[in-house]
Amino acid sequence: MTEHAASREAREALDDLHLIAHHAGPTDDTSAGHRRGADLWDATRAPGNGDTVRPWADLDAVVQAHTAAVITRALADVLEVEQAMYRALEKVLELHHPIPGTTTARHGVRDTTLCDHCLDPAYPCPTVTAITTALETDHA
Repeated sequence: MTEHAASREAREALDDLHLIAHHAGPTDDTSAGHRRGADLWDATRAPGNGDTVRPWADLDAVVQAHTAAVITRALADVLEVEQAMYRALEKVLELHHPIPGTTTARHGVRDTTLCDHCLDPAYPCPTVTAITTALETDHA
Protein backbone atom coordinates (compact mmCIF):
# COMPACT_ATOMS: atom_id res chain seq x y z
CA MET A 1 0.00 0.00 0.00
CA THR A 2 1.34 3.43 -0.86
CA GLU A 3 1.56 6.19 1.72
CA HIS A 4 -1.24 8.02 -0.09
CA ALA A 5 -3.55 5.01 0.00
CA ALA A 6 -3.01 4.73 3.74
CA SER A 7 -4.10 8.34 4.19
CA ARG A 8 -7.12 7.91 1.87
CA GLU A 9 -6.00 10.41 -0.74
CA ALA A 10 -7.55 8.43 -3.58
CA ARG A 11 -6.32 10.42 -6.56
CA GLU A 12 -2.74 10.54 -5.27
CA ALA A 13 -2.82 6.80 -4.49
CA LEU A 14 -4.07 6.08 -8.00
CA ASP A 15 -1.28 8.20 -9.46
CA ASP A 16 1.30 6.39 -7.29
CA LEU A 17 0.09 2.98 -8.51
CA HIS A 18 0.15 4.19 -12.11
CA LEU A 19 3.77 5.33 -11.77
CA ILE A 20 4.80 2.10 -10.03
CA ALA A 21 3.23 -0.01 -12.79
CA HIS A 22 4.97 1.98 -15.51
CA HIS A 23 8.36 2.12 -13.82
CA ALA A 24 9.06 -1.32 -15.25
CA GLY A 25 6.77 -0.65 -18.18
CA PRO A 26 7.19 -0.47 -21.93
CA THR A 27 10.64 0.31 -23.19
CA ASP A 28 12.53 0.33 -26.47
CA ASP A 29 15.57 -1.16 -24.70
CA THR A 30 15.94 -4.60 -26.31
CA SER A 31 17.87 -5.94 -23.33
CA ALA A 32 15.16 -4.98 -20.82
CA GLY A 33 13.35 -8.32 -21.10
CA HIS A 34 16.58 -10.19 -20.50
CA ARG A 35 17.42 -8.06 -17.45
CA ARG A 36 13.92 -8.43 -16.02
CA GLY A 37 14.06 -12.16 -16.58
CA ALA A 38 17.39 -12.37 -14.79
CA ASP A 39 16.13 -10.22 -11.90
CA LEU A 40 12.99 -12.31 -11.43
CA TRP A 41 14.88 -15.56 -11.81
CA ASP A 42 17.50 -14.54 -9.26
CA ALA A 43 14.79 -13.36 -6.86
CA THR A 44 13.45 -16.93 -6.78
CA ARG A 45 16.87 -18.02 -5.62
CA ALA A 46 16.70 -15.74 -2.57
CA PRO A 47 17.68 -17.27 0.78
CA GLY A 48 14.80 -19.22 2.21
CA ASN A 49 13.65 -20.60 -1.13
CA GLY A 50 15.94 -23.60 -0.78
CA ASP A 51 18.23 -22.37 -3.56
CA THR A 52 16.98 -25.20 -5.78
CA VAL A 53 16.86 -23.00 -8.87
CA ARG A 54 20.00 -22.79 -10.96
CA PRO A 55 21.58 -19.33 -11.32
CA TRP A 56 20.45 -17.34 -14.36
CA ALA A 57 23.98 -17.37 -15.74
CA ASP A 58 23.93 -21.20 -15.73
CA LEU A 59 20.83 -21.40 -17.95
CA ASP A 60 21.31 -21.92 -21.66
CA ALA A 61 20.48 -19.07 -24.04
CA VAL A 62 17.20 -20.65 -25.20
CA VAL A 63 15.82 -20.90 -21.65
CA GLN A 64 16.97 -17.35 -20.90
CA ALA A 65 15.32 -16.02 -24.07
CA HIS A 66 12.08 -17.90 -23.40
CA THR A 67 11.93 -16.73 -19.78
CA ALA A 68 12.65 -13.13 -20.79
CA ALA A 69 9.91 -13.27 -23.46
CA VAL A 70 7.35 -14.63 -21.00
CA ILE A 71 8.18 -11.92 -18.47
CA THR A 72 8.05 -9.18 -21.11
CA ARG A 73 4.63 -10.37 -22.33
CA ALA A 74 3.33 -10.64 -18.76
CA LEU A 75 4.43 -7.07 -18.04
CA ALA A 76 2.69 -5.86 -21.20
CA ASP A 77 -0.51 -7.68 -20.17
CA VAL A 78 -0.39 -6.19 -16.68
CA LEU A 79 0.14 -2.72 -18.10
CA GLU A 80 -2.85 -3.09 -20.44
CA VAL A 81 -5.08 -4.12 -17.54
CA GLU A 82 -3.65 -1.34 -15.37
CA GLN A 83 -4.43 1.22 -18.07
CA ALA A 84 -8.05 0.09 -18.34
CA MET A 85 -8.48 0.16 -14.57
CA TYR A 86 -6.73 3.52 -14.28
CA ARG A 87 -9.08 5.11 -16.83
CA ALA A 88 -12.15 3.58 -15.18
CA LEU A 89 -11.14 4.73 -11.71
CA GLU A 90 -10.30 8.21 -12.99
CA LYS A 91 -13.84 8.45 -14.38
CA VAL A 92 -15.26 7.42 -11.00
CA LEU A 93 -13.17 10.00 -9.17
CA GLU A 94 -14.28 12.69 -11.64
CA LEU A 95 -17.92 12.02 -10.75
CA HIS A 96 -17.69 12.14 -6.99
CA HIS A 97 -17.33 15.58 -5.44
CA PRO A 98 -17.66 16.46 -1.77
CA ILE A 99 -20.45 18.84 -0.79
CA PRO A 100 -21.17 20.30 2.63
CA GLY A 101 -24.24 18.97 4.36
CA THR A 102 -25.83 18.35 7.70
CA THR A 103 -27.12 15.25 9.42
CA THR A 104 -29.52 14.88 12.27
CA ALA A 105 -28.41 12.55 15.02
CA ARG A 106 -29.51 11.86 18.59
CA HIS A 107 -27.36 14.72 19.77
CA GLY A 108 -28.72 17.25 17.29
CA VAL A 109 -27.69 18.55 13.90
CA ARG A 110 -24.06 18.36 12.86
CA ASP A 111 -22.08 19.41 9.80
CA THR A 112 -20.80 16.68 7.52
CA THR A 113 -19.46 16.15 4.01
CA LEU A 114 -21.55 14.32 1.44
CA CYS A 115 -20.83 13.06 -2.05
CA ASP A 116 -22.94 14.81 -4.64
CA HIS A 117 -23.33 11.65 -6.76
CA CYS A 118 -24.02 9.12 -4.05
CA LEU A 119 -27.32 10.88 -3.39
CA ASP A 120 -28.68 9.93 -6.85
CA PRO A 121 -30.95 6.87 -6.53
CA ALA A 122 -31.21 6.14 -10.27
CA TYR A 123 -29.72 2.94 -11.67
CA PRO A 124 -27.48 2.56 -13.42
CA CYS A 125 -25.96 5.30 -11.33
CA PRO A 126 -23.30 7.58 -12.83
CA THR A 127 -20.58 5.49 -11.17
CA VAL A 128 -21.69 2.26 -12.82
CA THR A 129 -22.14 4.02 -16.15
CA ALA A 130 -18.65 5.58 -16.03
CA ILE A 131 -16.93 2.32 -15.15
CA THR A 132 -18.87 0.31 -17.73
CA THR A 133 -18.20 2.85 -20.47
CA ALA A 134 -14.47 3.03 -19.69
CA LEU A 135 -14.14 -0.75 -19.69
CA GLU A 136 -16.17 -1.19 -22.89
CA THR A 137 -14.05 1.44 -24.65
CA ASP A 138 -10.88 -0.50 -23.80
CA HIS A 139 -12.27 -3.76 -25.18
CA ALA A 140 -13.81 -2.33 -28.36
